[in-house]
Amino acid sequence: MITGWQCPICSSTTPLDHYKSSTCGASIHPDYAAAVLADRGKQQQRSGVRVSSLTSCPRKSAILSAEDVAVDPLSMLSALKGTAWHAMMERAAEKDAEVRVAGVIAGVPITGSIDRVRTVNGILTLEDWKTGKDSRAVFIRGGKAWGKEIKGEGAPKEYIVQLSIYAELYEQTFGVRPAAASIWWAFSAEMWAEPVALMSVAECLAFQPYNCGYTVEQLLQQLASGVPWQQLPLVGESIKFGAKSACDYCEVQSICWTEAKSAPF
Repeated sequence: MITGWQCPICSSTTPLDHYKSSTCGASIHPDYAAAVLADRGKQQQRSGVRVSSLTSCPRKSAILSAEDVAVDPLSMLSALKGTAWHAMMERAAEKDAEVRVAGVIAGVPITGSIDRVRTVNGILTLEDWKTGKDSRAVFIRGGKAWGKEIKGEGAPKEYIVQLSIYAELYEQTFGVRPAAASIWWAFSAEMWAEPVALMSVAECLAFQPYNCGYTVEQLLQQLASGVPWQQLPLVGESIKFGAKSACDYCEVQSICWTEAKSAPF
């Protein structure tokens, strides 16, 4: 649970009302801080292993569930922008927005929320909204940038794994299996649907997200193990984004690394 802020402006641990009662509120709006808390509270109310956790670090998830932590509110800005986009789409949807699903995979109960389920050209289709930095769009879709032609890489396989697990849970929940799936990319000046080929459950479980050294099935078992978080491996350290690891972007890195390395860095 978030019980305080690691304020990036005053470089100290502060109480939850810090941005209401200090000049730091001129840099981080108190309503934004409240939104971070509300979003985190909503996630904590959902029981069981979440589909969205299957390709990330189980140790991080366990810390956020088990410990009172102080986090840098700006470390959660990117995720909250995505949440805001989803909320806007859900409010405008006529029907079928955020379909809740649940089931059992590899012996573990799993729950999740699919952004959209529609029948497109007579085919039951799962849809997932993804947002990001505008500079990323050309690397996904391809095109000309910086005076040269960029070959699009398409959707990361981690996203396809999530959609494929959603398809399995949808069938377990409603008795019918979606035959197609698309990722809808949304950037400031463009939007498009990228159809993706759904994977089998076996393929998903054998996949190693971000080449982290652990399969999805191993991460799933870690998430469901119930062991103290201190006993879980530092999966985030092996998830690389260029020269940095997932730990460099993790809001609980300090408590995690202090226990593991006797230092928060």
